[in-house]
Amino acid sequence: MAEDQFYAMNEGDVQFANDLHSFLKARAEGLVDGGLLAFIHGVDPNGNKDTSKITLLSFELLGSCLVDLAKKGPFDISQVDSFNLPKYFPFHDELKALVERNQDFSLERMEILDNPPKRLTNPDPKSFATFMRVLIEGLLQNHFGSEIMDELFKRHGEKVEESGLLSDPNENSLMALVLLKCKRMTI
Repeated sequence: MAEDQFYAMNEGDVQFANDLHSFLKARAEGLVDGGLLAFIHGVDPNGNKDTSKITLLSFELLGSCLVDLAKKGPFDISQVDSFNLPKYFPFHDELKALVERNQDFSLERMEILDNPPKRLTNPDPKSFATFMRVLIEGLLQNHFGSEIMDELFKRHGEKVEESGLLSDPNENSLMALVLLKCKRMTI
């Protein structure tokens, strides 16, 4: 099992690097020389690829909600099995190195955003489920259809509340703000 996890993480590393390269290449095509690109990306706060337990557990709970709905019949369980939601959180330095390696942009600034621990923000389960809905609803709709979204995220909020997922007052996740400047090659 641990060996499988090792290979999965390595594949995730490679896939993330490829996806980030493609993303930056596409963005560069739409910018003029000196144009700015800003984005926010989650980063692993612990340096051990064991990212925020809130993030990991919330996706597990969402998966269990999908299984529950499949048992009720709006879609087949095989659709749940075939759904793949990529979730990869690079180390801060890893994200920085990948961005710096890109030929189309220069790194102007990269900072960890001041994301206060939950003891200061205290999200409620319904708000958290709404946040998750905003984050991934489009991916879910493409695979499962839009008809189940209200029920899915209602259940997700309930499971988040039952799980106590949001109860660790010191748990926080990290987001990095990345600001890039497009550098066009002139011929």
